[in-house]
Amino acid sequence: MNASEIAAFKQAVLNESKSIRTLSSDFVQYKHVSFMSKPVESSGKMYLKSPNMLAWRYVKPASYSTIFKNNKMYVDNQGKKSNIDLGANRKFEQINEMIIGSISGNMFNSAAFDVSYFKIGKQQLAKFVPKSKDLKKYMKQVVLYFDGNHQVNEVKLIEPTDDFTRLVFKNRVVNGKVNDSVFNN
Repeated sequence: MNASEIAAFKQAVLNESKSIRTLSSDFVQYKHVSFMSKPVESSGKMYLKSPNMLAWRYVKPASYSTIFKNNKMYVDNQGKKSNIDLGANRKFEQINEMIIGSISGNMFNSAAFDVSYFKIGKQQLAKFVPKSKDLKKYMKQVVLYFDGNHQVNEVKLIEPTDDFTRLVFKNRVVNGKVNDSVFNN
């Protein structure tokens, strides 16, 4: 994209993300690993509630949830529960900010990333490359794909090994009812 297209795109995405108070979506996750011939597929439901509550609830192939709220990350792996204080761990705090920003589309002004913008046909995308050595240990690049409404419909997380995870969002509901109970671990 040229400079004027980037400015218009960023403003449109920012306007859209400012209007999001809640978001729920089905998702399919494809984990591509170099030593496997086919990606590992998982699916579930994602819930976002402004300003900073996020829940990933996997249902297939197994029950698993990751919840971000109150500056903590809660994990429930088939009944085995754990939590991490994000405030005490800057790496996890940055990852949480990146995840929430990538879903809402509101991470263009993050000092943690170098951002480049592209247009492929009718689809627009933004590529984020982490600046810090700590984040580079976990991710090489994050690519956000935007639909015609300037909402993120796909996220691609590329690891330093070039293995990657694709998250494809479907059946998105913006500003619908999201019960606080979905953020309980």
